[in-house]
Amino acid sequence: CACVWATMTCSLVTIIVIALLQPAAAFVQPVALHARAHFMMASPARALAAPEMGIMDTLKNAFSNQFFDDREAKASHILFKTDESMAVDVKEDIEAGKISFADAAAKYSSCPSSARGGALGSFTPGRMVPEFDRLVFDPKTEINKIYPVKTTFGTHLVKVTARTGGEKEA
Repeated sequence: CACVWATMTCSLVTIIVIALLQPAAAFVQPVALHARAHFMMASPARALAAPEMGIMDTLKNAFSNQFFDDREAKASHILFKTDESMAVDVKEDIEAGKISFADAAAKYSSCPSSARGGALGSFTPGRMVPEFDRLVFDPKTEINKIYPVKTTFGTHLVKVTARTGGEKEA
């Protein structure tokens, strides 16, 4: 009797957790499979039937929500509000080693971050304008390489210094 009570309580908690973390269509099937497995195991006559999905599988699926975005990045930038050709020249100077990125930001950037060498700190997707976000969170964008990007604010020279998250299981 205590085992059946524990099994039913476990099933109820699992269903509630999944309902809170998953869209309705995504959790109906795992919950149904999980509930069926527990009820089959609660009946001695059906004890030989193997469950199709266990509680750990159900919880794993609940926490692998497709809408959860754990990406984060650190980047620095130099903002040129009007002079796009100057951005090209400064990029060439940085790459040639004539000036550091931080010094160039302090000297040329029209953004308040210039006082910090252009450092923007850590941020998640959606915190910057879309063009900036696309560049920073694109897996093809190399770390510590300088890229130009145009936004409504002007032309930026962007250097992604770190990026985490976003790795999906194969």
